[in-house]
Amino acid sequence: MIDAFISNGTPGAGAAALDVAVKLGLDYTGWIAAGQTADERFSLEIVTDVQAGSPIERAVEAADGCLFFVFGGRTCLRCETVKRIAGRHGRPSMILDLEQDSGFSASRKIAAWIVSHHVQKPYVDGDDDPDRSASVFRAVCDILEVTFFLFSIGNGLGASLPSGGDEAYLTRSATVPTTLPNAIDHLEAELSLKDRTTIANMEADALVSLHFSLGGYINRHFDLFTTNTDLLRECRKWSGQPHLLPGDAAAVIIRALWERLRQSCRIRIIK
Repeated sequence: MIDAFISNGTPGAGAAALDVAVKLGLDYTGWIAAGQTADERFSLEIVTDVQAGSPIERAVEAADGCLFFVFGGRTCLRCETVKRIAGRHGRPSMILDLEQDSGFSASRKIAAWIVSHHVQKPYVDGDDDPDRSASVFRAVCDILEVTFFLFSIGNGLGASLPSGGDEAYLTRSATVPTTLPNAIDHLEAELSLKDRTTIANMEADALVSLHFSLGGYINRHFDLFTTNTDLLRECRKWSGQPHLLPGDAAAVIIRALWERLRQSCRIRIIK
């Protein structure tokens, strides 16, 4: 589970880590050299005494793992410096090539690395090529957000939903929702505020990760495979897929829920 990000705010990956930390309400810290500029939102500590360690040295020492993003397999002096310092401090390191791994695939690899090495406070850095900083920033923001949400899901997203054997739930929901708005109302009422906020802040590509948790709940309780043809018909109409199968309807309901929650529960950053 990610508790904090360590970053020195370098353009691209470093700035992305701090931006994601602010967006998700995570702790963060970092250091910059005297004369170096960084986004004023982050209030990074200025290193004036180089004998006490460079900004990278301090960041690696404060972290419990180092995650470095490159592009096209091209390493740079900064990458080699991070690897060397990480080795000296006994910190595990991972180099991720954005040309080879992106999106959900990259997030899953990072999540596996975090679990394997028990990383909670990764130091995030990357290729500082100014020609790629904007595209790297966007890509790393998406990857780190999805990584965080994967841990949220793994640690109980949807745990507030009642099980199939919950008698109170069965009494309360004797009539399953037969319209898409009713289905969304039902899920909003059952999900905790934390779960609703987590879903609202996910990117669209990450919604597939809800298939086994929230999707499983929908399949168990909304009777889409048996008698609830009205809800299935609405899902087909809303998605523009006239031949949508019952097994795919949960994804449509999750997407509709996500779109509503984006309006009410999304965390927004004021710049």
